[in-house]
Amino acid sequence: FQPWSKNSPTMFRILLAVGVLGSAFLAYRMQEPLPDYVQDKGIVTYVQSVFKILETLGRIVEALGLTTMEKFRQRAFSAIVPAIKNSSRLHSVEKQFAGSRTIVAWRPESSDGRAVPGSKPGIIYIHGGGWAIGAPEFNVNLISEMVERAGVTVFAISYRLSIEQRFPAAFEDSLAATRAIFDSAADFNVDPQRIGLCGDSAGGQLAASVAQALRRSAPELGDDWRRPKLQLLIYPVTQAASLRTESYLTQQAEPFLKPWQMADFISIYLTGSRAASDWLLKHGHVTAELRAAYQRATGLELQPSMLNEADSQEFAADADLAARVATSATDYRVSPLLGADLEKLDLPPAFILACEFDPLLDDALLYADRLERSGVRVQLTRFSTFHAAVGFPNDGREIRDRLVEILENQL
Repeated sequence: FQPWSKNSPTMFRILLAVGVLGSAFLAYRMQEPLPDYVQDKGIVTYVQSVFKILETLGRIVEALGLTTMEKFRQRAFSAIVPAIKNSSRLHSVEKQFAGSRTIVAWRPESSDGRAVPGSKPGIIYIHGGGWAIGAPEFNVNLISEMVERAGVTVFAISYRLSIEQRFPAAFEDSLAATRAIFDSAADFNVDPQRIGLCGDSAGGQLAASVAQALRRSAPELGDDWRRPKLQLLIYPVTQAASLRTESYLTQQAEPFLKPWQMADFISIYLTGSRAASDWLLKHGHVTAELRAAYQRATGLELQPSMLNEADSQEFAADADLAARVATSATDYRVSPLLGADLEKLDLPPAFILACEFDPLLDDALLYADRLERSGVRVQLTRFSTFHAAVGFPNDGREIRDRLVEILENQL
C-alpha cells in the first residue's frame, strides 16, 4: 500500500488534511517575527506557515519511509496551486514542446480569444523552486503581468524536477523546449527574433545556462538563428561553488530561502539526495579545479573547507558522490558564472533583478560583473525585498513594474 502514489489520491488528501490541521497551530506559533521591510506581512506569514506545515509533515512521512520530504511537498503544492484562468485579457492553452508540458499564454485581441495576425514578442519563462518543486502555474501572477501589461506571449515550460531525475535532466528539458519553441514560434504569431529568456531563482540559473548553451552550440546544431533577444534573470542562482559568499553568510534569517535550504536543493539536484548538503555549506566539495575555476570567473578566492575530521572522512569515503558534486559545480549547465570563454559567445543582453535580503544576492552581483567583463550589455536592478517576492502584491510590485518595463522596451 503506497498512500503517496497517483492511484490513491483520496488517502493522500485525507492524510494531508489531518496533518495540516494538526500542524497549523504549531507552525503559526513557531513563526519568526518578520523584518520591518516586509510589506505583505499577513500574506507572508500565511505562506510561510503553509511551507512550515508541509516541511514538518514531509519530514514525518520521510521518517516513516513513505516518501521523501521533497516528493511529499511537491505533491501537496500541486494539489493546491491555482490554474491559469482564461479571461478577456488572457488566454492560455497547454502544449508540448520537446516533451515538456508548456503553458502558452497571450493577450487576446479578438472576441474569440485569438491573437490578431502579426508577429508578437515572446518570452520563454522557466519557473523556480530549487529544481525540486514547482510548476509553471506556481507563478501565475507573474505570467499574467507579462501577458496583460507587457503584451508578450509567454511560453511557461515545465521540466523534470530533481526529485524525479537529477542533473542534467532539468537543463536538458529546458534547452530542448526552448529550441522547439523557437522552431514553432510562428504558429503562435510570435517573431522568433523577438523572443527572450526569463527565469526566477533556479529557473534563472536554467535560463542563463540555456542562453549560453544556444550560443555554444550555434554553429554545430544550427542554433545561430535561435538567439534570445535578451535574458531576464530574477534573483538567479548562478553558481554551486560557494555557499559562503557574503550574502549567504549574512542573509540567514530572511523569508522563504535559508542557506541550508539552498544546500539541500543543490545537493538533491546534483546527487539525487541531501547527502552533500553539509559538505556544500562547509565547502567540503571544493577541489583545486573548482577553486581555480571560481577564481578565474570572479577574481575571488574560495573560502577554505570547514569540515571537521569526521566530516572529511565521510566525504572521502564516497568518492563517486564527491567527484560528482565537484565536477558538476564547475559545469556551466549548473554554474553559468563559471562558464568558460563567455566573451566569445556573443550572449544576449542581460537584465538581472536582485533582492537585497536574499542569500543569492551575491550570485546575481557576481554574474552581472562577469557578464560585463565579457562584453555583454548588462542592466542590474536591486530591490529592498526578499527572495521570491515577485509574486507578492506589495513586496513584489517594483520587481514586476521593472520586469514589464524591460519587456515593453527591449522586445
